[in-house]
Amino acid sequence: MQLLVSDYDGTLNPSCNPFRIRNLQLNIDAIREFRDNGNKFMISTGRTLPAIRQEIEEHRIPFDYLACNDGSILFDQDYHIVESFYINSDVAREIVSQIFRTALGEVLCMFDYSGMTQNFDNVLELELVTKLTKFKSDYLRLQEIVAQYPELDIMNFFNINYIKLKDGKSRTIRTVEELIHPDEVVTVGDNLNDLDMLLNYDGYKMPISNPSLFGHQIPTVSSVHKLIQKKLQK
Repeated sequence: MQLLVSDYDGTLNPSCNPFRIRNLQLNIDAIREFRDNGNKFMISTGRTLPAIRQEIEEHRIPFDYLACNDGSILFDQDYHIVESFYINSDVAREIVSQIFRTALGEVLCMFDYSGMTQNFDNVLELELVTKLTKFKSDYLRLQEIVAQYPELDIMNFFNINYIKLKDGKSRTIRTVEELIHPDEVVTVGDNLNDLDMLLNYDGYKMPISNPSLFGHQIPTVSSVHKLIQKKLQK
């Protein structure tokens, strides 16, 4: 049995492609065949549950497991929580306090799996938006704050900074491995938040990917359905 783990935006749903809907449907059809052959399929996305669930239900995407918030929480196919990885509430409070004391950024948000939250007991990630003119200096200062907490990691996309627990998407994949014991784990993605799972498993990147992914020896695949064809032919 194989476990295929796919990112959503830009990967399973190739939003940069002019034939997006056609290619998305080809991917969905291939996933059905993949699962019919006794394999398991998992979506791993940076989106919150409501945001990805809307896509899944609109396009009728079959899946066995779903990881949201970049591997911070795992659901089964009935949207029941399998495992969650929250930031310690005291740590979240300390980080927020330091950000406010040093006047970093413009907007600070905390997220649980359903969206923004004010509850420090359910924080999966923190998001700090900075001014474009200050994003480098603010990022360096934020790195100093996060470095005080070895269990945390920071990732930035231009002027948006994300703080969450380390290990990213690989964390929930390991949980699924313990549950179903696959013979092989295959991963596919297109951005920095996919890098850990692409390096830790049999990973593939999309042709249009974050330039940082091209600095690693990660093979390229044209689409999810082409990857599935390749794996079913083994």
